[in-house]
Amino acid sequence: MTYSTRVVTALTVAGVLFTPTPALGSDLLRTDFNGDGDAELVVGVPSDHFATLPIRGAINIIPGSSNGLYAGPDQLWHLGRLGIAGLDGGAIGGATATGDFDGDGYADMAAGAQESANGVTRGAVHVLYGTSQGLTTAGAQRWSLQGGDFGRDVAVGDLNGDGFDDLAVVGGKGVTVLYGSPTGLRGATKQLWSGLSGPLAAGDVNGDGRGDLVASRDEGTLVALFGSPAGLVAAGSQTWSVPHTPVAIGDFDGDGFGDVVASDPKMGYYWNGFYRFEAGLVRVRYGSANGLSPRKKTWSQRSEGVEGDPGWACLEVGPCGGDNFGSALAAGDINGDGADDLAVGVFNDGFFNTVGRVSVLYGVVGVGLSAHGNQLWSQDSPGIEGVATLRNDYGDFFGASLAIIDANGDGAGDLAVGAPQDDTRPVDSSTPVVGAVNVIYGRLGGRLAASGNQLWSQRSPGIKGVAEEEDEFGAALANEGGRLRPFE
Repeated sequence: MTYSTRVVTALTVAGVLFTPTPALGSDLLRTDFNGDGDAELVVGVPSDHFATLPIRGAINIIPGSSNGLYAGPDQLWHLGRLGIAGLDGGAIGGATATGDFDGDGYADMAAGAQESANGVTRGAVHVLYGTSQGLTTAGAQRWSLQGGDFGRDVAVGDLNGDGFDDLAVVGGKGVTVLYGSPTGLRGATKQLWSGLSGPLAAGDVNGDGRGDLVASRDEGTLVALFGSPAGLVAAGSQTWSVPHTPVAIGDFDGDGFGDVVASDPKMGYYWNGFYRFEAGLVRVRYGSANGLSPRKKTWSQRSEGVEGDPGWACLEVGPCGGDNFGSALAAGDINGDGADDLAVGVFNDGFFNTVGRVSVLYGVVGVGLSAHGNQLWSQDSPGIEGVATLRNDYGDFFGASLAIIDANGDGAGDLAVGAPQDDTRPVDSSTPVVGAVNVIYGRLGGRLAASGNQLWSQRSPGIKGVAEEEDEFGAALANEGGRLRPFE
């Protein structure tokens, strides 16, 4: 599924003819900040600590290459590096989205933040622009509103089809949309969609070459706003009565229409005669030329053929807690067959729960998501780096965040899995819980395979930052449509 169609061949701005650079070409490359054809991995570390700064949170950028992710030159971004003066508190790293806001062929990054100065808290979004050297502060932008919730969720898509990606931001009185241009995001044409909130997801649901936005009206209602040459419009909008934490959009049947996924990780159901609290499920509603179609499908660990068991970790015979199937979502084409695939976080799965797993459902052209060939991954899977551990009654929360990127430029999507409570080394009473991200590589014409998989953390040689207790490295990854957070 192409993220930005780049249908515009030229624009005249202030009397100057501007010809946009060709599109990034694939959703899988929308974190390619240096334009080398290999995506970078964007890792949120929302509780990162800084001894000399009154702030917390950071974002690690781990670069891609033809051999996959490697340690340098990685980048570490935090509010101190962004040059925001006078702060007596603040945080960043919980929400990031990427796209090409200025049409130069380099992906750019928007990161939500909370900032406090002189007793006043503001929500903000910081925008860093890509270059041949990666992200830079040159031309950086900061958009803010008083009140700490602005920027708590962000999504990116080309909502007016002009070849420049646009940014949707949750906070304040609704969802603010900032439109891209040859000079980047502009405030002059912004929109405020009152009464809407996150989670958000952007994609082309009706196949018209313009991005559409899915947002939350309340806990049980999603709203689909459709793009036009003028940007998002209310005309023709649709609602879907469905629980939705988180959401995603992908083209799972390869028909050119984005399909919307709404997750309900706290949904319980009966399994083997007993009720499983918060077992979780996800619902898919397929797109069409008319937007959301009547065609729907529900998936869970009780779906026929799907790997996993919604209650196998329960020791007692009777009602017990579930796995939170759907705690995170990511859509992307892992095998290069032209249909997107869906990764589903199950962060409470595993022995005594909370160790975590990830279920992968593969899309089939002309069919949609299928149980055929589905996979269930964990740090206990053969060949996967890391050790699934349980400490102080909690595990790694493997699957708390997800992303599908093309880190080695081979055209196949690679799966990044956040485990924000991972200790990254053999556990003992003194081992800090710092967080980690596993990366499992896709194969054209195949499936995800353990061969060459990686485990990244701030303990990894060459990765910037200091691994400290409860940093939560990997608690957030770029372009998520919200997620269920551990302990919520």
